[in-house]
Amino acid sequence: MRALFREWMPIVKGRMRLFIALGALLLLVGSVDFFLRVFVARDAELRKFAAPDVVSMPKLDAPDFVQSRLLSLLPEPKSAAEAAEIKPRELALQGVFMARNLQIAALVLLPQGDLPLERRNLSVGGEIDGWLVERISRNKVTLRKGSELKELVLFRGKTE
Repeated sequence: MRALFREWMPIVKGRMRLFIALGALLLLVGSVDFFLRVFVARDAELRKFAAPDVVSMPKLDAPDFVQSRLLSLLPEPKSAAEAAEIKPRELALQGVFMARNLQIAALVLLPQGDLPLERRNLSVGGEIDGWLVERISRNKVTLRKGSELKELVLFRGKTE
């Protein structure tokens, strides 16, 4: 920066009047620009407050309007016949994890309709979709729902 300053000093000293004239012209142009574009004269007319125009709104029967709008956005509830047709979701055994005193089964509820895939890690006594985990062994899990029993097998190996 100092080297640049040293190089410009001889140029400025020889043409000092020119640089003063250019600076004054620049100041004049900036002042005119400010007064024409930025500065706004404050007169009494600008200080007056004018109330906004009143616009009348149409009257709506609010509860009916809101209810109809909500009903248009929400899905219709399923009828009793449609609700009875819904099949229970299928369960699959994804894995079994066993340690000394710990047995965990990785169960998957398969997607159905709008319901997504759901994974759960459960031990004995855990519940998934109404099914209670009754027993966990090396390659299978026994589930109970009321009096119904279901056995999920991880691998079907050779019969012994």
